[in-house]
Amino acid sequence: MKEKHGQFIKIYWDCDLPTFEYVKGHVSMDEAKKAWEYFFGQYTGEVIESIKHKWARWMPCKTSNYDLLLYTYEEKSKGCFAVTELKIKS
Repeated sequence: MKEKHGQFIKIYWDCDLPTFEYVKGHVSMDEAKKAWEYFFGQYTGEVIESIKHKWARWMPCKTSNYDLLLYTYEEKSKGCFAVTELKIKS
């Protein structure tokens, strides 16, 4: 939650292989790949299929073991920050 523009956002998923990952800010495909590789290493066996610029907000969660959940939106609204959604193909 203290990531800077262009840094990978580490999210703990309930599923084994997430379909999407996120980078803070609206970045290019090359910048998204660099953030991904910096966090996971170059050869993960997964491929970034595409990216999409979205807006996100951390929301408190009272129904699971997590403190916060990341909600994403197509449109900017109050309290949101820019994210780049990486569609992962494994």
